[in-house]
Amino acid sequence: MNVAAAPSTMDPSGCPPNGRYEYLLQQVVQLNTDLHKTVALSQSLKSERDSLQELTQRLKQDVMRCEERCEKMQEVLMTETEYKVQSDRKHEALMHKWKQQLEIKAREFEVLQKNLAPPKDLDQLRLAIQNEVELPHRQRVGTTTLFTAAELVTSWTQADATKFATQMTDVLGKLTNVDLELKATARQKLREATDDAMRLREQVKQKDLL
Repeated sequence: MNVAAAPSTMDPSGCPPNGRYEYLLQQVVQLNTDLHKTVALSQSLKSERDSLQELTQRLKQDVMRCEERCEKMQEVLMTETEYKVQSDRKHEALMHKWKQQLEIKAREFEVLQKNLAPPKDLDQLRLAIQNEVELPHRQRVGTTTLFTAAELVTSWTQADATKFATQMTDVLGKLTNVDLELKATARQKLREATDDAMRLREQVKQKDLL
């Protein structure tokens, strides 16, 4: 009697059913592992992207603040430069005014010097007055009055000359001090404004490189 052949249990791909199941199970496990890795990598990349976006936003804000500060410092620099120019003009006008005043005072001083009697003339005047002492009493009184007037004139002109020389010395001293102070202040402010502007430009340049 013929026995019917048992049905084939082979997979169409040529693998036994049990082997095919294990293979597919391994593939599923591998795919699941890869999926978890991919998800973790995606989350890590997303976190890095968020961090970079936040950093970019902060850098943009820093750049904007630096640009604003740079603009303000440029305005300050322009203001200080204009102030320096105006100060120089005022200083030149003041110097010109003081020079004119000094020239006037110098001419007045020359006039006073010319009006001062030389020592030789004063000696001659005193000798003449002494000779007049031998005249009668009335002439002697007049001579005494003349001598007193001459002494007063001499002392007055000498006092004015001394006072004028002192005034000229004080004016020259004040002129020199004001000149030095104005120049030092203008140079200091201009130097500080220039340094601040250069630092801000350097910071902006470094931010752009980042």
